[in-house]
Amino acid sequence: NAPSWNILRKSILSTSTGKRLQNEADERAAGRGPPHTDALLRLFAVNDESNVRVTFFRDSAGWCPYCQKTWLFLEEKRIPYRVQKIPLNAYGDKPAWYTRKVDGGSLPALELDGELYSESFEIMKLLDATFENKPRMFQPDGTKDADLAKNLLNLEKKLQRDWFSLVFYPVKGDALEKSRTDLMDTILQL
Repeated sequence: NAPSWNILRKSILSTSTGKRLQNEADERAAGRGPPHTDALLRLFAVNDESNVRVTFFRDSAGWCPYCQKTWLFLEEKRIPYRVQKIPLNAYGDKPAWYTRKVDGGSLPALELDGELYSESFEIMKLLDATFENKPRMFQPDGTKDADLAKNLLNLEKKLQRDWFSLVFYPVKGDALEKSRTDLMDTILQL
């Protein structure tokens, strides 16, 4: 006879690795520990979840590049936040409540003090301006460094768009050739 799930769980938790993994899961549930795709709460130095002002809507799988850069930004600035995971279109339909909340159901999105924002670059600039007591990540508008960063971020956006068009919306004939050409034109701008 095969052991029950309960027996298997007890057996795993009796090992050092099992104990470590359970401890990490407990830390994540409490909003502590290292960043993890399963974390639904990040508290950092905040002691109480009621003080969390940000809800971050990101993809369930943790591979959307726009969600990733926003996620990294939240982590680097150590801004406390809650997470709501939303499936990408590749994994099924987004919940109706989300598509009603966010025009087009785009990801990432973020609520700050009850106000909704979307588009990763705009979210990051908003967070940088709102949480000024944290290290600044953007240079003031109009400076040489700010202009350079904006150009690089626009190039990154075009590169992602062209790559996604080629990989996730494969077509044949002229449309496929246009996707390839657009991607190569963007790459040549690097």
